[in-house]
Amino acid sequence: MIETLRYPKALRWWDLAVAGVSIFVAYALIGSRIMGDPSMQGSWFWVGAAAWAALVVVYLVIGRTALLRSALDLPARPADAAFVVALVAATALATSAYPGLAVIQAVGYPMIWVLLRRYPAAVAGSIALAAAVGAGMCVSSGRMGDPQPWIGSSVTALLSLGFAIALGTWISRISHEGERQRRLVAELTEAQHEVARLSTEAGASAERERLSRELHDTLTQSLAGLVMLSEQAGRALDAGETERGRERIARVEAAARGAVAEARAIVASGRPVGDGGLEAVLVRAAERLAEDSGLDVRCDFDSAAPLGREQQVVLLRVAQEGLSNARRHARATSVLVRLRGLSGDRVELAVVDDGVGPMGAGPGSPGPGAAAADPAGTADPAPSGQATSGELLSGYGIAGLRERVELAGGELVFAAAPGGGSQLIARIPTGVALAHDSTDGAPA
Repeated sequence: MIETLRYPKALRWWDLAVAGVSIFVAYALIGSRIMGDPSMQGSWFWVGAAAWAALVVVYLVIGRTALLRSALDLPARPADAAFVVALVAATALATSAYPGLAVIQAVGYPMIWVLLRRYPAAVAGSIALAAAVGAGMCVSSGRMGDPQPWIGSSVTALLSLGFAIALGTWISRISHEGERQRRLVAELTEAQHEVARLSTEAGASAERERLSRELHDTLTQSLAGLVMLSEQAGRALDAGETERGRERIARVEAAARGAVAEARAIVASGRPVGDGGLEAVLVRAAERLAEDSGLDVRCDFDSAAPLGREQQVVLLRVAQEGLSNARRHARATSVLVRLRGLSGDRVELAVVDDGVGPMGAGPGSPGPGAAAADPAGTADPAPSGQATSGELLSGYGIAGLRERVELAGGELVFAAAPGGGSQLIARIPTGVALAHDSTDGAPA
């Protein structure tokens, strides 16, 4: 199929060249015969005509196919070399009949350089053709009475050979450079495909990392809250406190609906932090924690710095992690969420609690067996084996949060708060967009 499509285009110029030389050969032979050239009288006319006719037949039978294989860069065959031999022999015989038939070399040299693809072989073939032309012209010139036929024949052959080698060398270098460029383009194309594949894999890996962070920062915390509310509801029902149990079950339903909304936000990942901006979302998160756990949660906002959506999401995640720590691990009674502007176009979000502190022994903190009060005034003891705030330093929450804050160009600090308890502080610049994480889905 490939050969059929490219056959006319690959051989068109060769056919035109052979046809042009054929016209010139016919003109030379017939003109010399009509003009009464003695060298063209008798059998020599037919020798020259037969030599050229035989060469045309060989070209049509095997030469065109050989040239086509070369044009398509297909492996050479013995028939290719056989055509070169026939070309040299026919040229020698034709020029022996009439010197003007040396015009055959006009197509002979290009064919040799195309068919003999290796440079040494092409040079050797050119030398053979030049020797055939020189020998044939020497014979025909001597027959026409030239006292020193070898001089003119040698000069003509050498000039033709020099021109053919120079032109062939130049064309070969162009061909080799084109082949080198073709290989480079192929390698570049392959490299681009590899880069595209790696980029796809990197994008998939980044998306998995984003989802893991979102699941921890949103759904995991929501599910932990559901577990806590469910345990409280169960204890209230066991104690016969029906009204309080129903209130806790209603809280479970509301929290579950919130978890569904969070899951949809993670999938969508295309909406802002929420209605009212970051401060409104922080207030709602604080109110939810106060309702669910009975903690005294306060908000203190003193920042008018403009924050992009990505920066707001990062600060919201910090607040969620700090509130979750205060509820699940710190055994605190009060929490402060503070947002304020700093010099140098930076903003700071801090979540401060009065719990056990990073080392689990903060001044004024309740002991391991202390309980946090709930809205009804009933104590819910902490589960046995519960982690302290200090244990969170090596957990996925703080580690993943620190990576997210650093991607935003900021820093994260988790340390003891003055007077006891712990504080989680994030400081980020207001004008730096996230470099690798553009997560913007967040609960309203």
